[in-house]
Amino acid sequence: MLHLETQDEILGVEKSRETIMFNRYFASRMDCNDIFGELYIYMMCTGQCQQSAQCFLGKPLPHTSCLNYPTEKRAMTITSSGLLTVVLQKSDGTFHQNIFSCKNRNCIELH
Repeated sequence: MLHLETQDEILGVEKSRETIMFNRYFASRMDCNDIFGELYIYMMCTGQCQQSAQCFLGKPLPHTSCLNYPTEKRAMTITSSGLLTVVLQKSDGTFHQNIFSCKNRNCIELH
């Protein structure tokens, strides 16, 4: 079983921990060039890809990120290392940073 954790604590966001079961299905690393979306992110962040890519989940996002979300759903907070980052509000009122930030500064929430 693999565990995916954020690398830096984010003020106001409960530290997320997701259990990933990919190692059960893939005995060795695989070529991830033809994998996209959430599956690619999980494969990359759990070390299942042959390519050496750095996992970006749980890292601070620039304040100019996630402009495709309304300001009432987007908030700024700081990490335990003092960096400013963007978090999004869930429907239950809590905040999270399970976010993929695109080059165009739009964000996609990962579920």
